[in-house]
Amino acid sequence: MSLGAGADRAHFDALPGGESWYIYYKVAGADAAAIGAQVRKMLGTISAATGIPARLMRRCDTHGGRHAEVTLLEIYERIDDPARLEAALAEGLARSGLAPALLAERHVERFRELP
Repeated sequence: MSLGAGADRAHFDALPGGESWYIYYKVAGADAAAIGAQVRKMLGTISAATGIPARLMRRCDTHGGRHAEVTLLEIYERIDDPARLEAALAEGLARSGLAPALLAERHVERFRELP
């Protein structure tokens, strides 16, 4: 969102609060569908525990077919209690059994609306 020089601060105060988290990691292309199903199950558990809806996306500019690495992205928005989400993510990942299927470490990017 872009605002002009005379933007009203009250506009920002009315926006939903909290952080947005973007968590991305690579998996083998041949395993992406099966891992995606596992991740969706994990996201359901995390959402139920925290009340935070989650989305799963796949990078769309990956080339190379089934043998290529695929980047998956989990999105969590309107996070008012980051510690609660962090604990739910740690527990969800531990229970999911996903860690061995990941080709690289999960990266967490945290954002907040710019006032």
